[in-house]
Amino acid sequence: MGGGRRAVGIAVGLVMALAGLGCLYVMGTGIGLSGPEQDFSLRQGETATSHLIVWNEGSGAETFSATVTGNVSALVTISPGSLSVGAGASGRVTVSYSVPSDQEPGSYSGRIWVSVSGSGVVPSVSRAVSIVVTGASTKQMPIRKGLNLASWMGPTGTLDSSVPRGQGLYKIWKRKSDGTYVSSQFYAESGVWWSSDQSFTTLETGRAYFFESTADATLQVAAGTLPSSIHLSAGLNLVGWPYASKSLEQVFPQGPQNYAVTKVWRRLPNGSYSFAQYYPESNVWWSSDAGFVSLETGCAYFIEATRGVDIVP
Repeated sequence: MGGGRRAVGIAVGLVMALAGLGCLYVMGTGIGLSGPEQDFSLRQGETATSHLIVWNEGSGAETFSATVTGNVSALVTISPGSLSVGAGASGRVTVSYSVPSDQEPGSYSGRIWVSVSGSGVVPSVSRAVSIVVTGASTKQMPIRKGLNLASWMGPTGTLDSSVPRGQGLYKIWKRKSDGTYVSSQFYAESGVWWSSDQSFTTLETGRAYFFESTADATLQVAAGTLPSSIHLSAGLNLVGWPYASKSLEQVFPQGPQNYAVTKVWRRLPNGSYSFAQYYPESNVWWSSDAGFVSLETGCAYFIEATRGVDIVP
């Protein structure tokens, strides 16, 4: 009896020592699991990627499968879910974390289990997983009663999941590449957005839209991931400006020999438009509205270009 207790104590001590080194082995089975701690703090809408190393210390090749348990399981994906590892070798699995934009803030935990595939008693080893979900940073979108032209500041997502309800916003238009418009309308009685054009089901971060509202409101939306650039095609473009406010000269760093943008229009609160025009002969911008000297955060503009060009904010 005493010898048995000593053997168990030695085995447990060895497992604890290996675990302290970031690698856990199941005694007598040859399964090992190593890699960084799976402990993250993520905001709503945020993603992260990590990895684990599966070790086969047995005498023959084995196929291992990986699963996730606990209330964290809906936020975790393991790839591949099954892998074959030769004797004395190791294999790497990618652990991907994705928090939906509407995920309830709080603590989520569980374990990643790696098991030897087969029947009967299945040896396995696990690693704890912990995610703290916090609220995403938010943006404010002031909307006036009536028609508004603005850049969508929220995350890219479906109209049903992205647009705040109960604040008066009931119709949205987007401009298509051919210059025509398609709209989607909110039906309060059924609680859904509907469009006759089934291609209009989502809002894209930074894109320009016309928003119609029955009342003045300030929409609180989770901050979306801003596009790295804006592409202008030759002709008339409707684009949003979700970035920090910048002067026309900063947004369009062009000169008489290489200019592409010739005119920019903005919509005023009364529904009329003012414009700024580029004069290459004097290399200056002139505006019909003395106050129109920059592109402002959250606004949207009609921009005329002579050729295709990418605007990098």
